[in-house]
Amino acid sequence: MIEKRRRRTGKSVKDDEFVGAVPEITEMRKPSDYAHFRTSMCDDVQESETLKLRPYQEELAEAALRGKNTIACAPTGSGKTEVAIHVATSHLDERAENRQPARVAMLVPRTPLVDQQKHRFHKYVRGKYYVEGFHGSGLKGASRRDIVLACDIVVMTPQILLNMLKSIRQDERLYVCDFSLLIFDEVHHCTKDHPYNILMQTIHDYQGPKPQHTLLCRGLPARPQNVIIMMKVVTWEIQLFSAVPSYNQISHSMGRLIEWSEYCGVE
Repeated sequence: MIEKRRRRTGKSVKDDEFVGAVPEITEMRKPSDYAHFRTSMCDDVQESETLKLRPYQEELAEAALRGKNTIACAPTGSGKTEVAIHVATSHLDERAENRQPARVAMLVPRTPLVDQQKHRFHKYVRGKYYVEGFHGSGLKGASRRDIVLACDIVVMTPQILLNMLKSIRQDERLYVCDFSLLIFDEVHHCTKDHPYNILMQTIHDYQGPKPQHTLLCRGLPARPQNVIIMMKVVTWEIQLFSAVPSYNQISHSMGRLIEWSEYCGVE
């Protein structure tokens, strides 16, 4: 397998540079150990804004704040990104208080969303947590891996993370245990061969410690097609993570679609 990849890439790589030459990593590599790879200070001079959630956003975040794997379903325009930011920063704060290493990855399905969500995080965490973003046209190779490991929060496309989790090169390789929280944005877009599906299966098959995860799903008024989307995401959660939501949780999530739409003024 290694030789095939070597021929395909046309690169000459020493055997000891491949992942198979070292033991599997099963503990998170701490961001503080890679701080010298940080390329900026996240606008330290400018103060961050205070994030204030609305009551329905606090409800969406409630289970995730207790460390549970969750599905947050709400209409477009209702502020799911702010919910994700609150969950991410609370997660980092709590782990820091308990002297546990932490790293959050927010995964977005489209390249333009990487910089958009990165800037949303900067708005609220600049000067406190280091945030970077990566997509297909970003940095390559060892520098990219090291900068990811230097991050407290990283925004990237699922394909980038998948490529790095499967890389055979030590200087490009990430491991599932390098993350303590994964946030999947817009999971309602995933299809059978979508990188989200492949990535979730990769995480499920990983034998080491797995991160907490939060799935963000667009919710619309409870029409049949949207109920199907919701059930698909719930099924995905059950199959891959053995996280079985109760009937009340599922029906409550679906029932709240209409309420959230009306509350937020979203059609």
